[in-house]
Amino acid sequence: VEQIRDGSIDSYWQSDGTKQPHWIQVHFARRVAISHVCLYLDYTLDESYTPKKIWVDHGMTNQDLQAAVYPHNTEIEFQEPAGWCIVPLSSPPDPLDECQADLENENSNMESSRQLVRTHMLRISILSMHQNGRDTHVRQVELYGPRMVNDMKGVLPQPAIGVLQHRGVLENREMDDNVEEDED
Repeated sequence: VEQIRDGSIDSYWQSDGTKQPHWIQVHFARRVAISHVCLYLDYTLDESYTPKKIWVDHGMTNQDLQAAVYPHNTEIEFQEPAGWCIVPLSSPPDPLDECQADLENENSNMESSRQLVRTHMLRISILSMHQNGRDTHVRQVELYGPRMVNDMKGVLPQPAIGVLQHRGVLENREMDDNVEEDED
């Protein structure tokens, strides 16, 4: 699935099969913070192949996936998209993140109601396509984390969309790279 990460909006990943939902799953070697998922979709070129509804989950493994978009049970719906579709991720307070309150107090620009998603795995499920299509085209996927700046007190997250954290999505046959997609 090199097309989904080649940096070109002229190429695309296409699902293959009738089994739905189709999904793109990304595994990280260590726990990372993700603030946004960006999908490049183009209804004018892909028509019935264009995703209409998606769902984003995150977790440590397939067994503990939870919604990465809050409030819970929120599906993201696109109406004939043409360009980058930005999905901000959020999660409830993380009990493993001991210094979150300290960071929020030190950085008054942080949006306190929105917590970053910290995860080992992210799954983008494509629930339905426009015009009731079966297969889907996704032209690009990019995952972004918080922008980090050095401060005298240490490294503080910034509220802006930041540095690209991971840009890899590979086929299930390439499990050596710890990234997989659905098998249709």
